[in-house]
Amino acid sequence: AGVALSYEPKSHALTEALLQRADSKTRSRVEQAAKSKQSDTGAGAGSPDLVLVEKVLKTPPEDRTEEECIRLQSELSKARVLGGLQLSPDAELQLCKVANIESHRQREQVVYRAGEVGEKFYIVLSGVLNVEKRGKDILAVMRQGALFGEPALLYNKPRSNTVWVEESCKLMVISNKDYKLRLGPLHALDAQIKFREFRLMSAFEQWSDEMVADMVEHTTLRRYMVGETLFKEGQTCEWLMFVVKGFVRVTRDLPKGPGDAPGAAIEWAVLSSGSTLDIKATNNLAPARYSAI
Repeated sequence: AGVALSYEPKSHALTEALLQRADSKTRSRVEQAAKSKQSDTGAGAGSPDLVLVEKVLKTPPEDRTEEECIRLQSELSKARVLGGLQLSPDAELQLCKVANIESHRQREQVVYRAGEVGEKFYIVLSGVLNVEKRGKDILAVMRQGALFGEPALLYNKPRSNTVWVEESCKLMVISNKDYKLRLGPLHALDAQIKFREFRLMSAFEQWSDEMVADMVEHTTLRRYMVGETLFKEGQTCEWLMFVVKGFVRVTRDLPKGPGDAPGAAIEWAVLSSGSTLDIKATNNLAPARYSAI
């Protein structure tokens, strides 16, 4: 089993800086492993039934039945929408009992602006949103399963970024009160763990604490079982992934010739803690040059 940090950039400054500062040993291992469309939420994930989800979340929390909340949790878990929260099934169910929903249909509609007081925590159910760093370039792009709006609630500080709509979206919303009651203590520890992991990576040793904190805000900690595929060769890379614990096997598909079995592959490398997966493909939103298992 292994643990990976997943960050979703948009071919801008942070990824370019990572390419420039990446540890030469790690880069050479990745380049040697692959000289040749991941989904938005990872291999095997689908889209939730938004009709069911919206129906339950639009029902006032006090009027929701236990059965409705269980169905909602099941639907969101099936699509891995709640995966980034790293909660127990019971904690997920409790969250489903208090969450609400917001719809933002117009492109460039602002969800919140930098400097505003934070009152909500968000989980993307559908659509695409952009994160803008105080009038500068786009810092990140967010799709299904992305979490945002947390630091302002966690640290009682104003919003540090502006978030606006790229494509019509639906958001699962947790109030500040419910966040602090149900998620705050868990996520405070999670943020500390992610910050520490980035600080241990040589690729980020020259970065300021503020830059690393920006990465942490838009990073999800994911756990993978032995044999589970992170992404396949040829799929579009939209997540920048860092190995935190365990090992990742890198394989390349063999050219098919007479008598070759379909799906034949050769192992190119084994990546360990601190390694980065296919930076260039992610930076260019290009097809992955190898499979990671």
